[in-house]
Amino acid sequence: MKSKKVKNELNSLFSGELFCIIMFPAIYFMRDNSSILKFNVATFSIVIGLSIILLEGVFYWKYTLKKINRKKVMNKWKVGRLYNIFKMFNLFMLVLIAILIIFFSSVTERYEMLFQVLLYVFLILEYINYFHVRLSFYTRSKIFLQIIKPIKILFNRTEKPSKIANDIKYFKQNKED
Repeated sequence: MKSKKVKNELNSLFSGELFCIIMFPAIYFMRDNSSILKFNVATFSIVIGLSIILLEGVFYWKYTLKKINRKKVMNKWKVGRLYNIFKMFNLFMLVLIAILIIFFSSVTERYEMLFQVLLYVFLILEYINYFHVRLSFYTRSKIFLQIIKPIKILFNRTEKPSKIANDIKYFKQNKED
C-alpha cells in the first residue's frame, strides 16, 4: 500500500514538474504579446533557470520511480556525483541571474522588477527544496502546497535533508561503488 502511495506521489511530481517546464516559458511568451509587457532578458533568464532546476527534478523523480520499480538505474554514488555537478551549476546560474537582474534594472519597469524578484525568490526556494532541505508539503487533499509549514521549518531549523541532498552527501562521503 505504501509503495503504491509513493509511486503515485513520484508520478505526480514527475508529471507536474514536466508540465511546468513546458508551461512556464510558454506563459512567459504568451504574456509578452501584450503591449504593456515586453521581452526582458533578466525575466526570461529566471524562467529558463526555473525550467532547468525543474528538469533536474524531473530526471530525479524518473530515476527514483525506476529504482522503486526495480529497473536498472545508475548507482547512488553516480547520481550523487551528477547532482553535485548540477548543484554547482545552479549556484553559478543563480549568481548570473542576480547579475542580470541588477544589470537590466535600469531599463526594467517597476511591475516587471517586482515580478522578477518574486520569480527569483521562487527559483531560490526550488533550489533549496531540491538541493538542501525539503520544503514542499501538500495539504491533506493533495491539491495544494502548504505555505506556512515550509516557512516554519526554515525559521525553526527543523528541516530534513532533501533526497537529492542525501545522494550528494553519499557521493561526498564514499569512494566510487
